[in-house]
Amino acid sequence: MANRQSGFQSAGDSGRRGLFGWTADINEHQWKSFIAASLGWLLDAMDLLLFAFAVGSIAEVFNLSPEAVGGLFSVTLFASAFGGALFGVISDYIGRVRALTYTILLYSFFTGLSAFSPNIIFLLVCRVFLGLGIGGEWASGEVLVAEAWPKQHRGKVIGMVQSGWAVGYTLAALLATLILPYFDVNLGWRILFLIGITPAFLLFYVRRNLAEPEIWRKTSQMRKEKKLGEGQEFTLNQIFKGELLRYTFLCTLLTSLCMIAYWGLMFWVPQFLARPIEEGGVGLGVKGFIWIIPLNIGAFLGCNTFGWISDRFGRRPVFIAYLLMMAVLIYFFGQSTTLT
Repeated sequence: MANRQSGFQSAGDSGRRGLFGWTADINEHQWKSFIAASLGWLLDAMDLLLFAFAVGSIAEVFNLSPEAVGGLFSVTLFASAFGGALFGVISDYIGRVRALTYTILLYSFFTGLSAFSPNIIFLLVCRVFLGLGIGGEWASGEVLVAEAWPKQHRGKVIGMVQSGWAVGYTLAALLATLILPYFDVNLGWRILFLIGITPAFLLFYVRRNLAEPEIWRKTSQMRKEKKLGEGQEFTLNQIFKGELLRYTFLCTLLTSLCMIAYWGLMFWVPQFLARPIEEGGVGLGVKGFIWIIPLNIGAFLGCNTFGWISDRFGRRPVFIAYLLMMAVLIYFFGQSTTLT
């Protein structure tokens, strides 16, 4: 408890130096880790959600039902969950930076490859590997900044990193708006997926500018010298033992429910905007994708304000407050039938 209080007190001390006084606590390496992780989140959001905008065209080309479309995206999400767990363990052994590199390469390559899908099975396989890479990037990037940054500023940095997701979602919406209406139904979505190769260029920045966090280097050295405690050799085992088992179960359950709520809304919103009114949509067509931008402006602000406020008042009460606010607002959003 004393450590937690001292951490939040330090955040308060930074606040007394001015709104951005806390930046004096951050060194060059820490900023570079933030930039890499933020760009990773931005670009994997773009790659993942290009599908949400292209799915109408894909369904037409491959004659897919809405249930098949939902199943195809669900497979990607399940793969991302597995990828997060897999690369979380892998990064414990090969390092956060190397794991981040491999995951960016993985999801970029398979996004681009999916542009050449001759059938739905080929596309499905590409989506599975894309999901593995995206889930792995989430794990590797967030752990990288969490270990590199001072503990009293971790809420801020995690919030800032995750706000890159809203920017990537917006970028996907803009690309879809600029490309899909002007190309053949079997070409537009393929162009979008080819653009999805671009995150691979982030690898040049990652490899040239990032070093492993000190805490990982120390743990890795202890592992090599066999100085870790009994049962700590394989890191995945540790979270299923002792009091960590309870936290593992509860945190997994909580975050899983949050993700179900998030994706249950966010994946279908673009299609809701584009679908004809007689089919239950808003009837705006693909140009209606531009209305995704206000939604993601709110997401950007939410990620960043949560980080700052949680550093000041603690994670749990702020998390609960944001969940309650979302529960109220989502009701009114669900009741809306027009955009005005």
